[in-house]
Amino acid sequence: MAVSTPPVYRTGIVRECKVAAVLEQIGGRTALLKHGAQRAPALLAWRGKVALPHWQARWVDGRQSWLVVRSKSDCGYQHNLNDLRTTGIDWKQYQAYAEVERLTKRPVVVVLVHQKQNLVVTAGLHQHRVRGQGGGLPMAWWDFDRLPRLCSVRDLDETTPREQRIDEPIFLPPELPPMQTDLFDGLAR
Repeated sequence: MAVSTPPVYRTGIVRECKVAAVLEQIGGRTALLKHGAQRAPALLAWRGKVALPHWQARWVDGRQSWLVVRSKSDCGYQHNLNDLRTTGIDWKQYQAYAEVERLTKRPVVVVLVHQKQNLVVTAGLHQHRVRGQGGGLPMAWWDFDRLPRLCSVRDLDETTPREQRIDEPIFLPPELPPMQTDLFDGLAR
């Protein structure tokens, strides 16, 4: 009788649900806020203002954050930084996440799933090491060896994903200022 191996999910909502399950197993809490066209009703006012991440987390120590999961095949080496082993994301994504932090007053944590290193690490935007080039594109780089480890990719792949359901938010961003519908609103006529 053949032994079946669990599927390896490289991208998408299933991998995100597995990361959420790992966080919940260690005592944290997660909330899925957007799935397809569905969206947590409490965040409808933010539609079109800024691209909010789909996940929120409350970590074991009580910290609250936005959560973004990115799959990576391998680390890179920055030769101009003494062969520092690095991981990164596109600079435009980094800037978008920094805008989310600024507007919502909550940090964005990027969970990086590294296949070759068999490690899942977490990176806060404040840990950003350097801006550089990666395959010709501007990138935000982190020192891979200094990032906190969440689990191994093997353990992640063996984890049963949590249910894909829209949750109540763990926290609400600050209230948005009212939208100005007429350029002359508030001016004396």
